[in-house]
Amino acid sequence: MSKRKDDVGVPERTSRALYELLKTKPLEDITIVELTKKADIARVSFYRNFADKEDVLRKDMKRITETFMRKSDLRYWETEPTKFIETLFQHLLDHREKIQTLVNAGLVHYLQDEFNRAFIHPDGMKSQKYIDCLVAGACYNLAYFWFDGGWAETPQQLAQIVVPRIRFA
Repeated sequence: MSKRKDDVGVPERTSRALYELLKTKPLEDITIVELTKKADIARVSFYRNFADKEDVLRKDMKRITETFMRKSDLRYWETEPTKFIETLFQHLLDHREKIQTLVNAGLVHYLQDEFNRAFIHPDGMKSQKYIDCLVAGACYNLAYFWFDGGWAETPQQLAQIVVPRIRFA
């Protein structure tokens, strides 16, 4: 069976379906049968791509993070802070619907895991990793406060507020 030109793959269809279902019910109340039906995929296709429902969210947040890292090619330890904050928060804004769904469902920790992965320098010494954790936590908490506040400020306004008061080490 060939894939239609306008058709998206199983992972994307599954994540779209899961976010839609999360708008109406808690994750623990969503069944795999319900999810696969909504995504219009076979159950075997689901398990070929995911271990469980949580894996759908983990992989989607990982994809979003990798897109940010690939497109921006920014690492906080190499980038001017204003540019980094503006770019990061614009990326979050670009994915607002998914992120807000996670916030509303009490599942935003899947995004927090990705902040930790993206911020911690892979080749850093232990002392640098402590600093990376501090920066990841600060940026995640800033983002969470922003989400919780209704996304009121622009990424540029956030950078103007916080960058003069922080120092990326």
